Amino acid sequence: MRAHPSLQIISLGLICSLSSAAGCDGCAATPEGSMLTGRHFLLDSAEGFTPVDGTRVSVRFTENGFPEGPGFGFSAGCNSHFGSYTLRDGALVIDGLGATEIGCDEALSSQDAWLAAFFTASPTMALDGDQLDFRSEQ
Repeated sequence: MRAHPSLQIISLGLICSLSSAAGCDGCAATPEGSMLTGRHFLLDSAEGFTPVDGTRVSVRFTENGFPEGPGFGFSAGCNSHFGSYTLRDGALVIDGLGATEIGCDEALSSQDAWLAAFFTASPTMALDGDQLDFRSEQ
């Protein structure tokens, strides 16, 4: 069985490493949308961000998003978030991030809000094999 590729999030000292289940031979430093479609990344590590105990941060890229275009989504133990995305100058640009509305405790709701703010702040992305890194000055 193949290990999940990793994702890294960096924001003012924040570093998160996420991994994906699908391999990516010959991936470039700055990914193109087609390199991400169908891939699922799980958080491996982080600096400046500590996930709530017992949760797992996951990020998915799909062919179809909402309202249109390629899809982006994440979950972190409470609600599922989803939207469309484009890549612009190496940055992830989310269009209309939506979410389910499960009633979660304060810690999980805060974690969801922090991650939603991070991903909608257009972090830059770099893909190295199965590791996806996000960086933001937010």
